[in-house]
Amino acid sequence: MSLARLSTGQELSLGRKLAEGGEGRIHELNGTGDRLVKLYHKPVDDLRHRKLVAMAQIRTAALEAVSAWPVDLAYNSSEECIGFVMPRISGPGIIDKLSHPAEQRIAFGTIDYGFLVHVAMNLMRAASTLHASGCVIGDVNESNVYILDDGTVRFIDVDSFQVQHNGVLFPCEVGTPIYTAPELQGANFREVTRTPIHDIFGLSVLVFQLLVQGCHPFAGVPIDGRGRTIEEAIREGLYAYSDHRRKQVSPPPDRLSVSALGELGDFFERSFLGCQRPTAAEWMNALDRTRGKLRRCAKNPRHKFLYDCGVCPLCRLLRDPFPHYGEVETRPIDLGELSIGDLIRQAGQLPTLRPLGERCGEPDILAYERSVPTSLPNPPSPASMIARPKQDSKLGTAGGCLLFIGFVFLFILPPVGIAGIFLGVVLLFVRVLQSNAETRAHSDAVARAQSEFKSRYEAAKQAHEMRRHSALSAIDQLTRIESEARDLEHLANDTLHQLGQQIKDTSKWLSIAHKTLEAELNNADVDFRNEQLTRYLQRYMISSASIPDIGPSRKAVLASFGIETAADIDRKIIHTIPGFGRRLTDHLIYWRMSCEKHAPSFNAAKAPVDWLNRIRSRHSVDIADKTATLRTLISEYRTTHRSYENRFAVTAAELDRIRQKCRASLQAVKTG
Repeated sequence: MSLARLSTGQELSLGRKLAEGGEGRIHELNGTGDRLVKLYHKPVDDLRHRKLVAMAQIRTAALEAVSAWPVDLAYNSSEECIGFVMPRISGPGIIDKLSHPAEQRIAFGTIDYGFLVHVAMNLMRAASTLHASGCVIGDVNESNVYILDDGTVRFIDVDSFQVQHNGVLFPCEVGTPIYTAPELQGANFREVTRTPIHDIFGLSVLVFQLLVQGCHPFAGVPIDGRGRTIEEAIREGLYAYSDHRRKQVSPPPDRLSVSALGELGDFFERSFLGCQRPTAAEWMNALDRTRGKLRRCAKNPRHKFLYDCGVCPLCRLLRDPFPHYGEVETRPIDLGELSIGDLIRQAGQLPTLRPLGERCGEPDILAYERSVPTSLPNPPSPASMIARPKQDSKLGTAGGCLLFIGFVFLFILPPVGIAGIFLGVVLLFVRVLQSNAETRAHSDAVARAQSEFKSRYEAAKQAHEMRRHSALSAIDQLTRIESEARDLEHLANDTLHQLGQQIKDTSKWLSIAHKTLEAELNNADVDFRNEQLTRYLQRYMISSASIPDIGPSRKAVLASFGIETAADIDRKIIHTIPGFGRRLTDHLIYWRMSCEKHAPSFNAAKAPVDWLNRIRSRHSVDIADKTATLRTLISEYRTTHRSYENRFAVTAAELDRIRQKCRASLQAVKTG
């Protein structure tokens, strides 16, 4: 097919058709490798014609670097404008192929999370260039941003942009509601003058969808339970991820938290709530800073996250948007001559320590008296130990009798009486002399005994003090050794308990993992057939399907809840999404069933060897690691147990020796 001419009068030949939409179609131009032409289904009106002329005239290298900007206009033989020529853009696809995980796996199967931040930054850089040139995108949506291989972006469908030339404003007459700012919801776009601030709302939605698994920021779970369209949520300011809206709406389950995006969380808050939105240049700089702070996850090289997060937030998600397709490391499970069951049985038959108290032959120190007498008992007085000599009373008696007789005869026979009195006095005097001599002898004996007793008592006291100090020293030594023995016993029990608990936990994990592996191998045929059906259904994208009553807004809600393909459709899950009742759920189920009708029969399929090997590979690394860990723990437990057994034997013998010594010392003190 030949074009009548371009504005230069040159006739060009159309090549193959590349795409077609409701407004027109795009063809290659024969003879040019870097130009395409967009042909409208019918000639454009005068306003559109003048707008295209103006856009071709204000074309700059900067605009061409970020968009498919009109280069020239195409006319038919009747001199009617039927399209325009633009640069050819090649790349993986439009941005919705990148922002939704299901389509991303097909079009961008090897990128990592950092690439998303890189694309988001380039999106805002391109928008900043357009805004600096006086252009407003107007109809921001996920179909008019094209991604190149290097992550740079180009805006397409630029003929809808709002531009101004020679004082004439050419408005953007269309808009996509789910990317439209709340202040423009329901507006007549032909009568509205757009500003870059209006663009920022839609661009921020695109960035949000890039960074949060295809979720629309206004597709949440209302606390009041009332289903709303995304447009209604935008008008009500129900930004589902805002801390200021927690009492009104919450995010869908299993979505990346905005807190994992650092300062970008504040930028989303400013972009979606209120009109003081950041500029595209501010967004670009913030995204560039965020990109510089990303670090790679140790478990999945496709994961990248901010340093401040500590733990990779992508790893916490139940459905990983970046599955690692690299080779799974396999490692043989080295059990030697043991099976996993034998190893687990060994782990349950570990020896225990016999208490120290049962190892000692001598009773515990608390079983006998520990007090030590501080002094000797009071001995009897030496005087009481030496008997007084018995006094001879015959002389005294005789003297007394003579005195009595003398006094009697003194009046009868005076000479006899005087002689009797004289003899009686003499006898009494002799008796007094004798008694004094005996008393002096007794006193001398007592004095000698006391001196000897004092000498012996001092010697006994010194010996007692020495025995007492020896006993106290033995008790102190015993107390110290007993304390050390108790500490050793506690340490041994704690150490072996911790090792035993680790062995128990590892054995339990290994047992469960082994049973899981066996169960998966037993169910391999069924799982293989289900996997084949799932992969088949994943080729049917809801975004491009025609499903009754499921338009762009509801499709965006479904995507926000992780429902992107026919394989994702499940009645129980759909029922949990606000606004999706039985009727809409039935439409989705019927569509899935229609997709299944075209699926090949997988009923007789058997799991191939590589499928079984993949199951084994998925478990082999962890099982091998845990098996090696369990063997190491068992060996460490037994080595530690033997070490403490030897130390317990030495300690028990020492306790027995010191207890014997202590008891002998105490007995010596008490009996010395």
